[in-house]
Amino acid sequence: ESGLKINKTDLASYKQYRHYYLMGGVFLKASNNLTVQPSILIKTPENNSFQGDISVRTIFNRMFWTGLTYRTNKDIIYFMGTDYKKFIIGYAFDYPLTNLRRQNFGSHELSVTMKFGTSALRLRQTGVY
Repeated sequence: ESGLKINKTDLASYKQYRHYYLMGGVFLKASNNLTVQPSILIKTPENNSFQGDISVRTIFNRMFWTGLTYRTNKDIIYFMGTDYKKFIIGYAFDYPLTNLRRQNFGSHELSVTMKFGTSALRLRQTGVY
């Protein structure tokens, strides 16, 4: 939790709630070149709101991936990406299923991640290849 001060003025009515996350997933090897990764993410702040994500990601040749997520606040997310040398490049499109789609066709996200260390070290430390 944290408070907010602007120019030494304490904004007591502002409160940042703690957030709690629970996530899990599994890698299911469908063939030598295809892995399926179902996963779930549950997010809740202390003010008792709740949001859950149910995802399925398909990984091809341990290099390309694509998938779908359903979010309990009525969003569908399509995502895809690739691993290229020490980089992970990803794209996601978030489409609202609520009346918000009348004003907003969705949002786009592009991400670039750089990996540090060797693959063996990353696997030993994080369990992710």
